[in-house]
Amino acid sequence: MTATATPTSPPPPRPTIGIVGIGAMGLPIARNLHRRGYPVVVRDLRADAEHEAHAAGMGVCASPCELAQRADIAVVVVVDSAQIDVVLFGDGGIAATAASRRSRHRRDVPAP
Repeated sequence: MTATATPTSPPPPRPTIGIVGIGAMGLPIARNLHRRGYPVVVRDLRADAEHEAHAAGMGVCASPCELAQRADIAVVVVVDSAQIDVVLFGDGGIAATAASRRSRHRRDVPAP
């Protein structure tokens, strides 16, 4: 029996992943996704972290709102619930964009 080649369609494009908070946990997550071929955009309050991500080939956003506009999936990796509230609902927060996009889900990680 001879195997015949069948045309295959190209794989679908990978979603753009946005990560807010690229510190000790967020930057390694962003790097791993980027290395695996996902387009990644980031936002952080620290310019040095954003420069490092940009040097690695990731996009940098001016606000969480811009990140939500550019990303298909938004991941928030910050210290506490107060920071999550600012990222989601503060000036330039994700909620400003999310109303016009797909639903976003929030999951808090309890403090140790």
